[in-house]
Amino acid sequence: MVKLAVIADDFTGALDTGIKFAQTGAGTKMVIGTDIDFGTLPEDCEIIIVDTETRHRLPAESYGIVYDLVRRCIKQGIRLFYKKTDSAMRGCVGAELSALSDAAGTGVHFVPALPAENRYTRDGILYINGTPVSRSVFGRDPFEPVKFDRVEDIIRDQSDAEVICVPDGEAAADAGKGSIAVYDAADREEMTLIAEKLRDADRLSVTAGCAGFAEILQKMLRFDSCREKKLEHAEGVFTVCGTVNDRTLSQLAYAASRGFERVTLSPEQKLRPDYFNTAEGKAFLKDLENKCRADAPVIVDVDPGAEEKESTLRAAADFGISSEDLRERIARRLGEIIACWMDFGLEHILILSGGDTVYGFLEQIGVREVTPIREVRQGAVMFQIETNGRTMNIVSKSGGFGTEDFFVKTVPLLMNLQSGGSEESINQKGLCRS
Repeated sequence: MVKLAVIADDFTGALDTGIKFAQTGAGTKMVIGTDIDFGTLPEDCEIIIVDTETRHRLPAESYGIVYDLVRRCIKQGIRLFYKKTDSAMRGCVGAELSALSDAAGTGVHFVPALPAENRYTRDGILYINGTPVSRSVFGRDPFEPVKFDRVEDIIRDQSDAEVICVPDGEAAADAGKGSIAVYDAADREEMTLIAEKLRDADRLSVTAGCAGFAEILQKMLRFDSCREKKLEHAEGVFTVCGTVNDRTLSQLAYAASRGFERVTLSPEQKLRPDYFNTAEGKAFLKDLENKCRADAPVIVDVDPGAEEKESTLRAAADFGISSEDLRERIARRLGEIIACWMDFGLEHILILSGGDTVYGFLEQIGVREVTPIREVRQGAVMFQIETNGRTMNIVSKSGGFGTEDFFVKTVPLLMNLQSGGSEESINQKGLCRS
């Protein structure tokens, strides 16, 4: 019987938080979209992770989707809820927390900190590496910039819910229906103390945060089942990156400098309809296959650059694509590339960076359910899918996570794990030729 529902607004968020609970060993299933047939879930499934795909919707739409989902879950006997929010507070955070509170009939206890990525709250302000969030890289996000620094202001921009700000060290808030208690925290110790106070006050049933608080919370919840998750053999790694924030771009540049084969799509390759039916498109795929069969790991990305961004916008206009549909069209094209790559017949691990990229690919091949396997690094989670009789290992990476050397260190780690090694025995020299 399902005991816990983890609700996230995009795919990577669902995975990187859901895996914290899945690593308890409990039976876990992740579903894309809210059209869930609870009757088809395995009998030993105790945790369901739901990707609502509401990150880019209007607040009112997101509210309705989350509210309806929570009410359906309650009818199925689910009593524990964790609302995953973006660690930089992007998306419809206020609307969705309000929906959870209203549907569950109780307050939400919200701990937004993610100390592993140096994201924390002090005096109600969210900091990213010591900088208030609106002045960080997330305040400059080309698609969804964060406008406020105070968590309370971010919530109230989308919701009329009562916001209770809980300073450091104070007891669990007495939060009722329609209210959101926001807790300051800067490290694991402070988050653990908050969780313990909520547990002692019997207020752990409806909580929210990102992967940071989920990691603390899962240790206080009890599940019955335990599964061993096995990895499939792999011969290499192929990466597709659909995010364009500054941190991701620095990771791509660093990987290229260390021997990765970087393929940056042109505006036409990103946007031209039926591109892969053209002679140029077929030549592109053949060249990509040859690169993937060579020694260096390959990354396909969409970094527009300053000049290329203008070219992309002009190309979108030429192809009749509105600015609102541009993100979706690019994600769909990346999904097409991955589907074509699968036809190469390579036994590779697939790394997908950015929730839109992962969603576009799974939508392309018609997969809605995945099995979380393990956390590879902070913000990077391995999961498995079954498609056309084939089991695939895929790593989903959140765009804004990781140090500059993320890809360079992650590739040898993945190959080492596939061969049965431990994380401690990673060959940090990697697989790339210098």
